[in-house]
Amino acid sequence: MPATEVILQSPYTIEIPREIAQSMGLRPGMRVYLYQMEQTLSIRLQPSELLEACERFEEIMREEGVVLSDLLEPLDGEAEAEK
Repeated sequence: MPATEVILQSPYTIEIPREIAQSMGLRPGMRVYLYQMEQTLSIRLQPSELLEACERFEEIMREEGVVLSDLLEPLDGEAEAEK
């Protein structure tokens, strides 16, 4: 599905286009769940255990002062050794 552009209204309201809302069975007053992962905002109909685990992992990394490159660096070395 191609991206659908929407405009952030005041006060911080996003209107979901009718055709998307209808295709997903959304109704006014229905509860949905928002997840923010870096520059991505995900709207889900049910809570996501995977996204919540990722958020917790990100929080722990931040508390420990670990950045993603710290985790990927050893993998880069393994990839080079396999060549």
